[in-house]
This record gives sequence, structure tokens and C-alpha cells, in this order.
Amino acid sequence: MIRGLLKRYLKGFQNSLTWHVLERVSGWVLLSLSLTACGPGLDLFRASSAGPPLVGPHLVLDPGFGVVKNFSNPRLGRNPVSGLLYLMIDSDDFLFGVTETGGNSGLGTLYRMRTDGSEFSVIHSFMGGENDGGIPHAALMTGPDKILYGTTLKGGSGDLGVIFKIKPDGSDFAILKSFTVSEGGFPKAALTEVSGVLYGTTTKHGGGDLDGGTLFKINPDGSGFMVLRSFDPSSDGNACEAPLVNLNGALYGVNRGGGSNSAGTIFKWDLAAHSSSAFSVLHSFHDDQTNNFEGAEPTGLVTDGSSLYGTTHDGGLSKEGVFFQFDLGSKRYSKTINFGGENSVRNPYGKLIFRNGKFWGTSLAGGDQGHGTVFQVSATDPFSLNVIHSLNGSSDGAEPNFGVTEVNETLYGAAYRGGHHGEETDGGIGVIFSVRLNG
Repeated sequence: MIRGLLKRYLKGFQNSLTWHVLERVSGWVLLSLSLTACGPGLDLFRASSAGPPLVGPHLVLDPGFGVVKNFSNPRLGRNPVSGLLYLMIDSDDFLFGVTETGGNSGLGTLYRMRTDGSEFSVIHSFMGGENDGGIPHAALMTGPDKILYGTTLKGGSGDLGVIFKIKPDGSDFAILKSFTVSEGGFPKAALTEVSGVLYGTTTKHGGGDLDGGTLFKINPDGSGFMVLRSFDPSSDGNACEAPLVNLNGALYGVNRGGGSNSAGTIFKWDLAAHSSSAFSVLHSFHDDQTNNFEGAEPTGLVTDGSSLYGTTHDGGLSKEGVFFQFDLGSKRYSKTINFGGENSVRNPYGKLIFRNGKFWGTSLAGGDQGHGTVFQVSATDPFSLNVIHSLNGSSDGAEPNFGVTEVNETLYGAAYRGGHHGEETDGGIGVIFSVRLNG
């Protein structure tokens, strides 16, 4: 059945197809399909008899995990970063994302594709300079207007990064804001929309000599830019890399460094308060024995409506990160999981999603082969950790970053390295992967 389906997709190439049965396990058949006209050893498809094949270059499909896109041509982008944005366009499911490098000038790209990896296209290749951005790092976001908004680490009039907008088809790209030193620079977190206003953070600079980054707002047309807070590293924390969480009239965030113990902070911005009293630090991380090694360098945050949950990239008993809860009612911080240990999650990074009492995220390291994981945390007390997939560093990818996005019972994410036919010495320049929740 699989051969018949794939042949329909490849009509006209059947005389050049070579089939190989790679493995038979408990009734499952793993097939490799090579297009000999393209040269020996070029596997175009790998599929199992588990279900309908997804058609795309170098696809690996098993009951749960699959690679839907390999970045094999640097001109189309290399090293995908950030979470993926899902949009439905004309009743079709599309994913939008960014690559940190690659493209026509090597300064990154914006791309779109169907959820099966087909119809991949670059909608913008960054050029740098005063009139464009460079090196995008944060996920794209969209508001009610269906326009895409994002940021870059470099480019703009001061080469400190920009805020931009673009239509989903790649038209009408425009710079909304070029950052200056006093306004902040090098934004790494995705923007957050609240009541038609965009809020975001930068990781560096700000007013005075603070250099802790800023919290800002801007209207979707580029007007009304305002620095709401210049972070003081010694008290506020600094280097916010996670998207802000909007809940009950307030924005919540985490600064990766700084605070009273230089291990990061959880902060709040009250949208209804006056500027002098709107900002508050809810928790400063203390990763020492006295405080039970509660974690350091928070990089992910999500809410269930009554508590904030997140991960730290470092700290904890193994110095490889923790999963935490912050109760907004009692203002109580609790470490619920220590990451680390053999074949487990190490150094989580990126956004978390909350679904049906479970949290889902990614780690840059750990797993069976040390190349990162997709993991799940159950919110039922006591909290429990499950590794959903360990990336193998080659065909699966390596260093999954910035978490996952859910579309129709499937999680999608990006791995910074790995995949087939890359030019880097580690064998690849990144992949987009999927994990079926009911696989």
C-alpha cells in the first residue's frame, strides 16, 4: 500500500525508483526509497506501514516522531530557531518559522510550509543594514489582522535589531522600529499582543548604564513605541529571552540572569497600574544548598490560569535545569522536578505549552545520545517527567530549541543542527520535526 501511494506522488520517476526493505519488526516494515536518477544513496523517503506516508524530502515516519523538513540548502536557510507559528490559510494548515543564518546574505530567513513539509518557501531573506534586519531569533506572532510580526538581533539603523511586519505571502515587508542603545537591543523573545498593542523585551542596553535590556510596547503600525522598563540587573534581572505571558490584566516574564543572586527572576508588569508601580519582581532565583538548588537561568514560562510554570536552563541538583511552579495566589515558588541524569532531559530551553494537564517542551541536551529531547511533564502531584523522543544527532536533528507548537494533535518543533546532506561537519544544518500526541 505504501509503495502504491508513493508511486502516485512520484509519477514519471518510477523507472528511477529503487526500493529497499530496511527493517521488519513485529509486522512493521521500514522502507527506503531512492531516486537513482539523482545519484546513489539519495534517500527521498523513509516510511513505515504505520499509516499514510507524508511526502517530503528525507522524511522519517514512525508511529510518533517524524522529520517533515530537512534544511539542506543554505540559501533557503540554515539553523532553524524559535517556535513555529501556525496559521490556517484558505482552509490549509501552514507553519511559519525563522532560520538564524543562511539565506541570500547569510543573515537568516523567514519561511512557510504546509504541516507535511510540502510547499516550503522562503518569504524573506534578511540583508542587514539600515533598511532590513538580520539574524532573527524569536518566533513570529500574528494578531487579529493576520499580519506576521517579529524581531531580529541585528540590522536597523543602529545594528541593534529591529521589529518588522510582513504578510503571510511574503509581501509588504516593513521595519516598524530600529532599536537604539537607550531603547534596548538584541531582542530574543517573541512579541505578545494585548488589546491591539504589541509588547516585547530586549536582552541588552536600556536607560542609563544598566545594560539589562528593556520591556517595551509598540502599535502594529509602528507608532507609539515606548520603553516601559529598563531592567536593573542587580534587582530586576536581565536578558529576558522568553515570551511574556498575558494573564488577568498583567504581563509575566522571566529574566535569565541578574536578580539578588544573579540567577534570574520572575517579574510582573501590571497593565492597569501607573508606570512607577507597574513593575514588580515576584521571585529571585537562588541556586544554592540553602535554597535547595531551586534553579538558575529561567528560559520558559506558561500558565494554567492560577500558577506560572517554567523551566530553568541551569541549576538544580544536577546543574542541568529544573521545572518549577509559582503560585500566583500564595506567591509561593516550588521546584517540582530536577532535570539531569543519564538518558534524561538536560538543559531545557524555550517555550512550554500546556494541554490537558500536561506540559510539553524541548531540551538542548540529554536523551539517549545526548542531542536533546522532546519531553512531557504531568501536572498531577507529584509531577512526573517523560522523555517522548530522544534526538539522535543525525537524521532526527540535534539541539531542539524553543519548544513545540501543537496543530491538530501533533507537536511541531525545530532542531538547530542535524539532518541529511548538510554542509556542517556534524552532518546537517537543521530540521523541522513532528510528534503525534496519540502516536
